Amino acid sequence: MVLLPSWATLQAVGVTRVVAAVKAKRGNSPSRNKLAESVPVFVTICVIVLASSYLYIRHYEDVLKKVSESMWIGSSYSRESADAVNEHATSEDRVLVTSFYYWHNIDPREVCPVFVYYLSTDPAVLPVPRGQSFEKLVEAVKRNEIDWALLSPSPGENARDVFGGFVDKLGLEPHKVRGAWLFDTTSLVGGHTEQIRHEG
Repeated sequence: MVLLPSWATLQAVGVTRVVAAVKAKRGNSPSRNKLAESVPVFVTICVIVLASSYLYIRHYEDVLKKVSESMWIGSSYSRESADAVNEHATSEDRVLVTSFYYWHNIDPREVCPVFVYYLSTDPAVLPVPRGQSFEKLVEAVKRNEIDWALLSPSPGENARDVFGGFVDKLGLEPHKVRGAWLFDTTSLVGGHTEQIRHEG
């Protein structure tokens, strides 16, 4: 994973399957010796060494799609979100990022690692758990002087509340990608609004 960070998700899938298979072969016997304990480590090292040379010549998303289509979908969604932020935000900006609804095994308080990997403009990122109401998100934007809000609420009532609020109540135009919408929120922040008026 250190040598090929963009392959981390795929490598984790492979290693998990190998370790699970070894444990299944070993059974649930309480008598475990050092050799039995070292088998998963040895097999994992072999898989990583063999895979590393192979992965250098393969495209990450093509292989991930064949191994785990659901992870490929999530990974491509996160990459698109990072590309949208790279296109619009600068290193001077502050970006509020809700946890992505399509990742179920990532702590909602953490930023998606695939998103972080593809994020190249290096803005200041404020992670916010998904499920926040429209009012709480607006409050966080204003309190932290956020320039961009990348929102990925759970489909259904929460998405209608959040997206409807930003579009219909605030009149903001979203930059839509699969799995998230990016909003320019500088108009909601008092200091930025005053600066825009003086410059205009």
